[in-house]
Amino acid sequence: MKSVFITGVSRGFGQALARKFLAEGYQVYGCSRTPPDMLHHPCFHWGAVDMSRPEPLAAELEALFTQWRCDTFDLVVLNAGMFGPSPRKASDISLGEFQTVLNVNLIANKIILDLLLSRFSIKQCLFCASIAGVRLRAGTLAYGVSKAALNAMAQVYASENPQSFFAVLGLCNMQTDLLKNALDGPHVRDFPEICALRDRATSEGYVTPATQRAEQVWDLFDGGLHKYLVSGQFKEIRTLTDQ
Repeated sequence: MKSVFITGVSRGFGQALARKFLAEGYQVYGCSRTPPDMLHHPCFHWGAVDMSRPEPLAAELEALFTQWRCDTFDLVVLNAGMFGPSPRKASDISLGEFQTVLNVNLIANKIILDLLLSRFSIKQCLFCASIAGVRLRAGTLAYGVSKAALNAMAQVYASENPQSFFAVLGLCNMQTDLLKNALDGPHVRDFPEICALRDRATSEGYVTPATQRAEQVWDLFDGGLHKYLVSGQFKEIRTLTDQ
């Protein structure tokens, strides 16, 4: 049976994607810090990991991977992520806050990817990236830097691992807690671009539900990601879904 591994399956896009792959008959392996609500299925396998703490992460993952009877993943989805502090000036973000976002959005993904590549055959890997790492905005230091570095990491891994295909998709404005955190907070009014984005987010159809985005990602995967993307190169999903 075909299999997929997804990080951050407790809610939002990760859980929506897990449900979609289960509906399509896949074995779904997932991890997150907290258990997913009401995601009970004989083909769903879950383990608890905390991606904000890099030191124990490798051991936690090794324990999970040893339990899972699987040697190949048709798709790995590096989905888990956080926005971090609500928008504020870079100089007002503490080093601890900055480090936590880097741990979750970047460092943990390297740890996970290295372990997966050493233990499993990985056919395709999807980095859940963001235009925020390409078009950097005032007020988004931690998130923007982490996503810019993630884009760079994907390019390097793609060049060094030609046996696997690395899709780097910006999932754009999706209805998740991450987007809410990005548009909320007492200092948002200090950043005109974020205010404008928040205003656009109230217009009908501008923000995509996580379930709809999961369907779109499935359609791209089912059609063959290599037909739409260059391995390791960033692309926004809306440029593909609008075609």
